[in-house]
Amino acid sequence: MKISDLVSSLVNASEKAATIARTVRSEHALFQLLVEEKEGDQKNKRFFKDFKTLGDVLIQEVVRHDVGNQFSGLAHHILGEESNHFTNVLGDTIEVAVQPSQEQTSALLAKVLDGQGDAASLLAKVVHENVKVAPHVKLATLEAEIPTEKVGVWIDPIDSTYQYISGKEGTTDTHNIINKGLPCVTVLIGAFDRQTGKPIVGVINQPFVTLDEVNSSWTGEHIWGVSYDGCNLISSEPEPDIPNVIITSTSEKSRIRDTLAKEYQISYSAGAGFKSLCVVKHQGCAYILSPPTTFKWDTCAPQAILSALGGGIVNYQDGLKLVKESANISDDDLTEELSKLQIRYDRPDASAAGTGQPWCNTGGLLAYTQSKDLLAILRLLL
Repeated sequence: MKISDLVSSLVNASEKAATIARTVRSEHALFQLLVEEKEGDQKNKRFFKDFKTLGDVLIQEVVRHDVGNQFSGLAHHILGEESNHFTNVLGDTIEVAVQPSQEQTSALLAKVLDGQGDAASLLAKVVHENVKVAPHVKLATLEAEIPTEKVGVWIDPIDSTYQYISGKEGTTDTHNIINKGLPCVTVLIGAFDRQTGKPIVGVINQPFVTLDEVNSSWTGEHIWGVSYDGCNLISSEPEPDIPNVIITSTSEKSRIRDTLAKEYQISYSAGAGFKSLCVVKHQGCAYILSPPTTFKWDTCAPQAILSALGGGIVNYQDGLKLVKESANISDDDLTEELSKLQIRYDRPDASAAGTGQPWCNTGGLLAYTQSKDLLAILRLLL
């Protein structure tokens, strides 16, 4: 397949996903019907309550359906966060999947929604819309190809689910970084090389960027990046200057936050995808999260884009260990060794065995665009 065709397919899928996300949020009665609390092994330990919505599941299955139809050999290698089994209010479990026709999809969704036909019809209409984004001018320069059998895809249908459910407008901190609200919600679609585990294409879509207060409607935007076979390309170049700001979560360990604050300004934000996006846009020099609370679907798309900028996402714990044990190695050699610690997407981390969360980024993460920042931050945290 042509890389340019893969980019276009993932962008189109992300735009349809964003439309579904906005549709679910815009209909209050519909949204109330769609919330279902995660249970057991699917619960993220960082939150008191973690929610799965039909919007999550539906978006995931739409991406799998649309991208899989375009690249038939890819269909069984499109992976996601959510189970596609949804339990309705009567306790019936239904397998959610895009059906051959809008009417059939509507009938299936009506079962999930306990007979709410109007809501099901509304969602089915969006699912079967033909969403096509005008090709970005930069795609014409992409000549690289990759065998379809080498490609896999990770999807995070709605990253920052809590902010999505809360539905607040964005609030901005003193560093002009949005720290919570709907703008922190992202749709993440990342393609990776199944042989090397490296991310090769990433799309980050923000469904909720600008609010039209008159119509109470949101519009969004997206960014994509490619890093494959010597080609590094991004749809929108970031500002050249990078502020001395590190983005993290309020759940980060106080010791790490206090240590970082000695050399950097600290900004807190919601959503792994959005925090990575802030680094992509050069709103901060790095995003750090030391606990094992992100997953392959959270980081595949952002890492592909960061790689296109010359950066990436490394395993934080492994990076810290390497720097600690490499006091006598030159910066150039150490930077080369750190580059080998990029998160992989073709297999679970070895340390995830037996945890019940095989696709967890078990060593935490450190996202960056410049190697000098990566090295300086790890040295500071020794």
